[in-house]
Amino acid sequence: MTLYGTGVRRAELTNLKITDVDSQRMVVHVQGGKGRKDRDIMLSPNLLTALREHYSSLRRKPETWLFPGGKWHPADYPIVKETTVYLHVSQQHLHAAASPLDALATFRNRNPVSEAK
Repeated sequence: MTLYGTGVRRAELTNLKITDVDSQRMVVHVQGGKGRKDRDIMLSPNLLTALREHYSSLRRKPETWLFPGGKWHPADYPIVKETTVYLHVSQQHLHAAASPLDALATFRNRNPVSEAK
């Protein structure tokens, strides 16, 4: 959900820290992304809720990493590289999610199927 909701790369996702989620400014701060550049990405209120639920559901609360590695997520290192292979968005979740483009007022009253023909 975080991959889809932010558009971050897999390596950027695994290195997100809890402090990178700024709920006051509603952004996710990506440190050292492509080209070793930092950037801020818009944080959806729905994603913020999901991230809070994720954190609450963890048996042991991580101190640093948003997605910590190790069994039961207690480790003081980010999720292990091999595990990231399994991070994916299922087709069911992908089709259930609305595109941010569809929320723009410009596109709300259009019928995209008939206009595409």
